[in-house]
This record gives sequence, structure tokens and C-alpha cells, in this order.
Amino acid sequence: VSAFLLTRSSDLSLVLVGRGITNHESMICSEEFLKIIEAIDLQKEEIGDVYQELKKCFAPIAKQLHLARSMVTNNVAPNVFAPTGEVRSFALVYDENSGPDEHAITAEHYIVLDANGTARMWPVGDHVWTPAEERTIRVMSKFIFMMVSRSVLIKKMGMLSFIDLFTGLANMKALHLFIEQIEAQGRLQEYAMCFFNLKNFKYYNQRYGSNQGDYLLKQYSLELYRFMKQEEEIVARPGGDNFMVYLKKEQLADFLEFTRQITILLQMDGKTIPVPISGRFGVYLGTEHDTKDSMFRNVSIALSRAKEEKKDLEYFTGEMLKRMMEGQKIAASFPLAMYRGEIFPYYHAFKLRSEERFSR
Repeated sequence: VSAFLLTRSSDLSLVLVGRGITNHESMICSEEFLKIIEAIDLQKEEIGDVYQELKKCFAPIAKQLHLARSMVTNNVAPNVFAPTGEVRSFALVYDENSGPDEHAITAEHYIVLDANGTARMWPVGDHVWTPAEERTIRVMSKFIFMMVSRSVLIKKMGMLSFIDLFTGLANMKALHLFIEQIEAQGRLQEYAMCFFNLKNFKYYNQRYGSNQGDYLLKQYSLELYRFMKQEEEIVARPGGDNFMVYLKKEQLADFLEFTRQITILLQMDGKTIPVPISGRFGVYLGTEHDTKDSMFRNVSIALSRAKEEKKDLEYFTGEMLKRMMEGQKIAASFPLAMYRGEIFPYYHAFKLRSEERFSR
């Protein structure tokens, strides 16, 4: 299949002409053409590669049709793969002498999953297409849209293991991979890391119900996503109402101010209810001596201290790490001390009045 694609997609016109197939309708239904489409379908997954092969594949048909260029646009509604939605456009250009818009053909309402597609074709110069040519062009547009949609679907399937499907944010696997890439580039010192959870979020679930609580969590996640510079920063959800953010240091102050209180609007019983949401944060500033693991450890320590001290914000310090290590050392010595008889457990009996019995 690979050899067939590489040798035939570029010289399809010679094959078809050699077999006496010169009509555009016959070309698009020919066995050779369909074999190449099948080969592209089996071999190519990346959208860019698919488009390059489709351009070569359609070249002889485009020449017969006097086709200058084709544009396919996919409008994707907000979903777990693209929380804010997105618009993708792909173009095939055969001739720079594109005709006027009034001579273009538009085929709309191709729907695949959450994408609504539009395909538009322009003729060369002043050429006006015949009804037969228009039919072939619409078939071409469907081929293009289906092939591109398949590539998008394959990409989404590959993304599933890196997404928190409840909120659409990155999961911990994606966060680890992102930081590993920054570490490999020697740029950990450029970043800050925040680990935080939402304050009193259980109260919102109890007051407004679990469905509305889910809505609040998703909308809060969307606000975090919108704040991030998508190519350079990442926000992930480990689970529950916990979040981790890895962002450039120069963005940190603005982010902490932004998240001091995010208000989500709830619609209930015909009323709009503003719900202010804030969090408790642990923050760590990366250094050139850090590793991915040390950043995770230190930001977790900072959040633990914030919880202990009931503070909204706590930056990691070396004293926190020292204190934690001392605590672990003491905890580790207890089993041995008990075994040696150096310390003894005492049990204090107390009475549970409601059940009129003693417990230990």
C-alpha cells in the first residue's frame, strides 16, 4: 500500500490518460483513484500529510475542472478536546488565478461528531462550472471533508489518555509529560508551579445540588484554561476540586490575582446567582537546580503548609522541607522505639454517652 501511494498519487493523471480516462466524472469513480484514496486512508494520519496526498491525488481532476483552489473549514463546538471550541481551515491551491467569489461553489452542513464543516471551491479565472462539473466538485468536497475529519478523529483518540474527561483540562499524565519537555530544554527556572484546591466547595454541592456543583467546577476549569498561554503553560486537574498550574514566572502575579476570586453565574429557578469561588494555594518557584520531581514535591509541601496554617497562599521555603524531613525521621523512629520498649502506648477509656458503652 505504501509503495502504491508513493508511486501513484503523483502520476495519477498519466495512469488515467493511459487507460483512456479523461472525463472528470470517470476519473473520480475510477479504480485507480479509489485505490489511492484507500491508500491515503490506511497510511496517513497527520492532517498535513493527508492534505499533501489529497492535493496530488486530485490534481488531474482539478485540471479537468479548471479548479483553482479549495477551502474546507471545520467549526468545532466546545468539548473536552477543545474547551473553548475552535475553527480549523485547510486549503488546496492549484492555480493562483482564482476566480471571483460569485463563481465559487459552497457545500455546507457536513457534520462529523462535534464539527460542522463547510467546503468552498473557486474556479480558475472567469470559468463558470457546468452542472456536471458542480456535481464532481461536490463529490470532491465530501472526499476532502471525510478524510480530514478522520485525521481529526484519530488525533482526538490519541489525546484521550492526556485529558481529564470531566473538565476538559489536562490530566496528570499530560502535566508530567509537559514538565519533562521543559526539563529536557533546561528551562525549569523559567516556571512557577501552583497546587491548589477550592475552599468550601462541598458547601456549594450541598446548597445548590450535585449537578449545579458539577457545572461550577467545569466553568471554573474553563476560566483557568482561558487564562493560560496554551503553547507555553498548562493547567491540570488531579481530581476532585484540586488543580495544578505550571506557568511562566512573569504570569504568576496576574494569575494569583485572577484566581483570588472567580465568580461563576448559576441559573436556578429563573434567577441568576453569582457564586464566588476562591482557593487555597501552594506555590513553588523553579530554579536551575530543580528536577520535575523536586518541583512536584516542593509545591505539595507548600500546599500542605497552607492547609496547616489555614492560609490562602503559601510559598515554598527551605525551612518547610527541613521540617517535613524531621517529621518523617521522627515518625520512622516510632516502630523501633516501641519494639525496644523506649516508649509505651497508653489508651484512655472514655464513654460514648449516646450508646452508653465504653470505647478505647
